Amino acid sequence: MASGRQWADLNGVGTADGRSLLWARASEIPVSTTLLSILGDYVPYGISQALGLGNIMANSLDNTLRVLSLAPSEWVLIDIGIAGIGSGFGHGEVRIWAEDSTLLAIASQSSIIREHRG
Repeated sequence: MASGRQWADLNGVGTADGRSLLWARASEIPVSTTLLSILGDYVPYGISQALGLGNIMANSLDNTLRVLSLAPSEWVLIDIGIAGIGSGFGHGEVRIWAEDSTLLAIASQSSIIREHRG
């Protein structure tokens, strides 16, 4: 976790800017469009971080991935920015960076947001 909170620390207080950052180790799986598409699906995680709630479920309505580079990198930075949340929907973007600051991909996603009960 580069910026954000662990699940146990989500206390209902959201982030001021809707942003969270995670490092992911990609040493066992080479950087590929498959890996980037998996990492680009972190908008629902970012919605939980932005709202400060761990009991949120977000189902994707759409997901777009724009691949810029397949540069090798042992670690990648997942930079999640939530653009807006309202009326049961959330919208955000994920930028995926290599260790050397190469922008690998940009993903965008819209989700339906539901409270998880149980």
